[in-house]
Amino acid sequence: MQQIENNQPISKTGRPSEYSSDEIVKAGESLQAEGRSVTGFALRKIVGGGDPNRLRQVWEQHLAAKSVVSAEPVADLPPEMAARWEERKAQLVDSLDSLIVDLNDVAVRAADRRTTEIVKASQASVEKMEKEVSEGAAQLAAVEERLFAVETERDELQAKLEGEKQARQALEVRLAEAVERGRSADAALSESQQRETGLQQLLNAAREGEQAALQREAEAKGQAAALTAQHQEDAQQIARLQGELADARDAEGKAQAELATVHANLAAAGEQLKVAQADARTAREEAADALKQAAGAAGELKQAGAELARLRKELAELQGKGGKPAASKKPEPKA
Repeated sequence: MQQIENNQPISKTGRPSEYSSDEIVKAGESLQAEGRSVTGFALRKIVGGGDPNRLRQVWEQHLAAKSVVSAEPVADLPPEMAARWEERKAQLVDSLDSLIVDLNDVAVRAADRRTTEIVKASQASVEKMEKEVSEGAAQLAAVEERLFAVETERDELQAKLEGEKQARQALEVRLAEAVERGRSADAALSESQQRETGLQQLLNAAREGEQAALQREAEAKGQAAALTAQHQEDAQQIARLQGELADARDAEGKAQAELATVHANLAAAGEQLKVAQADARTAREEAADALKQAAGAAGELKQAGAELARLRKELAELQGKGGKPAASKKPEPKA
């Protein structure tokens, strides 16, 4: 480090880094002479630089030394010792200035080294935080992808459940139609049975008429043998009775044919009733299967809802941990 004529140390820029105590004391005395307060910044303004704290400290030391000297006056040093003391004092001041500069350089180097360490540590922390944020973003993206897959599966299950509901409604309609056909068949069977009963009654009446006609014919034949005189009249009566008998037999034949038709209708109605009962039984079985499938779909939907709630909870936790706003979600379909 270079020296100037007044033994002040200078920095590499060529200007003094410190000022002598004499200059600081003279500046303080000039401030007192002007009636101004002696402060570190006022001293710095007069001397042209320096640390205000040091300038103020030197001035206070001067005041303290001056008060001690005023309180306890001492004898002056001999000229030889005074000269020697002035020489040593200048050397001590130079040594103190050098020591202060060296200490300042060491402090600056230590501060630079500490700053470098803090910067490195901060960079490491920033890199670690960026890595954690990146991992959190990846996890968040994975959870959002899983959430979208679950929502898609939920939509598919809802669509499947809707299809099952429609199939169930269709089966219920078919079942109602089958039940209605069964009721119609039962009504037709009852009506046929009633018609059969009526025809049977007609047949019985025809048979009774035939018996009565046969009886009258026998009576007429007996009377014809006994009443020869009335042969012509009896013959006419016999002819009439024979005509009635023929009519009765024709009626009986028609009744038997109609009865056969009724039996055929009854048989057809019975077959229709069997088909309707089979359709009703099949519809009931299909409705039971549809109910089972609907219950299974509802269970799967419930599980999907639970998985969706758990994934939303994980998403919320990841969002709270990462401190980033969640990515825009796809619109959630209506249930």
